[in-house]
Amino acid sequence: MTEKRCSKCGEVKVLSEFNKSARAKDGLQSQCKGCDKRWREEHPGHSSTYNKRWREEHPEKVVAQEQRRLARGTGPAQSKAWREANPGKVVADHARWREANPDYAKEYFAENREKIAAARSIWRQKNRDKKARYARRRRALKAGVPSEPYERDAVLGFWDYECAYCGTTGWTRATKDNYNGEATFATRLTIDHIVALECGGPDNFDNVVAACWSCNSSKNDRQLGEWIWERFPQQEVAL
Repeated sequence: MTEKRCSKCGEVKVLSEFNKSARAKDGLQSQCKGCDKRWREEHPGHSSTYNKRWREEHPEKVVAQEQRRLARGTGPAQSKAWREANPGKVVADHARWREANPDYAKEYFAENREKIAAARSIWRQKNRDKKARYARRRRALKAGVPSEPYERDAVLGFWDYECAYCGTTGWTRATKDNYNGEATFATRLTIDHIVALECGGPDNFDNVVAACWSCNSSKNDRQLGEWIWERFPQQEVAL
């Protein structure tokens, strides 16, 4: 069998036009993808509300379903493991989907602008270090310099959580509650590139130091030697 009649619109379509269904005898839904999509658009939230209520009312069945998935090797953990083992296939699948649905992202963003903004704000608050790492990598790509991954805590720990330029013991969000000094914005520890990315410096562990916000913002993208003599004219800075 290569075709099937949709129970909703009555049209005969190829099997690829029907979503899969484990409960159906032929393994496919009775209505085509187009009819199913239109129904979901006309009844927003119905499926998710029903599914949530069903899971709350049948916790033992939810557990049984998860056990069957694990037995078949199709649970969330197995899916994640497959994606990690096949990154090329994942990228290719995403590319094919975007090509087949070129306007989906624009339409979804236009319809859910506030929802997306709220979700992004929450993510940034919970993942500040990741946000900073992505920003550094983006700057490196824009400047055309090499970028290698490194952990922010590893850099700060290497410098004993002190500013490499002025020696101030700074604070981070993780250590703020136990910070002995005055936790002002100027004493907050940041990551500074010795040779600025805009000047051709690479984004890697060997080219970064711990720096308080005051020194970092003062140095900006200036040459290290020139800036040090201006900021610390009578001091020795060990770098």
